[in-house]
Amino acid sequence: MSGLEAGSPDLPLAEMLRAARLRLSLSLQAVANRVNAEAAKDGVPDVATNRKRVSSWEGGEVPRPDTRRWLARALKLDLEQLNRAAQEQISRRQALRGAALVGGTVLLHDPEQLMALMSSLIPLDADPMAGAPTVSRRLLDDLQAFADYYGQRWGRVAPRSLLPAVKSNLALLRGLMPRPMTPDLRRQLHVVAAQTAWLGGWLSKQLDNRGDAAGYWTFARDLAREAGERPLLAHVLVATSSIYSATTGRPDSDQATSLSLLDEADTVAGARSSPSLRSWVLARRAEERSAAGDTDSSRKDFDQAARLLDRVRVRTDGVLADWDGDRLALWRAHCEIHVDPEPPARTLNEAADVLDRALAGLDPSRLYDRSRAMLELAEARLRQHDIDQACGLLVDSLTLAADAGLMNHVRRVRRSTSACAWHPPEPLRGPP
Repeated sequence: MSGLEAGSPDLPLAEMLRAARLRLSLSLQAVANRVNAEAAKDGVPDVATNRKRVSSWEGGEVPRPDTRRWLARALKLDLEQLNRAAQEQISRRQALRGAALVGGTVLLHDPEQLMALMSSLIPLDADPMAGAPTVSRRLLDDLQAFADYYGQRWGRVAPRSLLPAVKSNLALLRGLMPRPMTPDLRRQLHVVAAQTAWLGGWLSKQLDNRGDAAGYWTFARDLAREAGERPLLAHVLVATSSIYSATTGRPDSDQATSLSLLDEADTVAGARSSPSLRSWVLARRAEERSAAGDTDSSRKDFDQAARLLDRVRVRTDGVLADWDGDRLALWRAHCEIHVDPEPPARTLNEAADVLDRALAGLDPSRLYDRSRAMLELAEARLRQHDIDQACGLLVDSLTLAADAGLMNHVRRVRRSTSACAWHPPEPLRGPP
């Protein structure tokens, strides 16, 4: 068999949807009606799903992310498992078409070759006189898969390596926008472009280029709002809050704006969003509340974030792929270390133990998290007056951050390294 056929193991999502429909004794049209009803509950009343569209999903077409959310509720399926099946199906299809996602990794340093690869995904009905492909669901699904893949890699690959490919993808997506298409396809295009712009902003921030990050996120925010994609909008609002965050130590931080954006993200995400997203939103707000001195509210947010993470049974794809207990522990330990100018010894010891365990358990490929774990542990050791170990950890963190191009971490390490020069040693205690 040279291609993908319904009923084959290469169509895990199609099989999941068909099995769920039969289990519930629903017709194709009944599923369509349920999807439309769920969309209306989310404030999208003009979704016109019909039996033909449901049949196409069971035949191998992959519904877009927001539709998958409505499908999960309509068919009583776990959303994260459904998204995992969708990603597997897209990846297998691309592999058979000669455009496996691993190819994107090989071409990360060459945007021209990446664009050539993307051109191979353009349907044969593209208009050669127009200079841009005809917009189709297949093309947008492929662009979605690339966005998801790059999103998974952001904390494991140097941002300066990922950013050229993300820029190329975004340029292609923006080039498609003037093309004629159905409202359904235009909405999907806006969602994929917003996700790609979100990632471009995040990578720019890792490179300490906040101006570019703000531009990407403004574009992503506008597209997410126009598409009515609330979880994606929450992602963008959380990211934008980091520009104003008091946790950066920048003199131009604006804590009120940062907290306002995070409160809006919490409201926008809502209770129906994935546990991973809601946990991330709350943990980011917990950081900001801690920096504002609101320790009780910060700890409540962290506790709720941990409970939500405990509900995640399948790892999330995309930018939250590595959002787990280890990263949450890093964030919480940072707040415990910095909540007081002179935290109690017990607090420092507990935070250092958490960071030690997190660092030991992190996969070596998680460059962002390992660099931050070393930095947080160094700051804990510094406050414990263990200057030698603190400076050793700072050197390790700086080396990793510099090699990976994590320039925002490099800036933080340099600030902490300067502290090593003046931080007074623990007073010597003689015999009584």
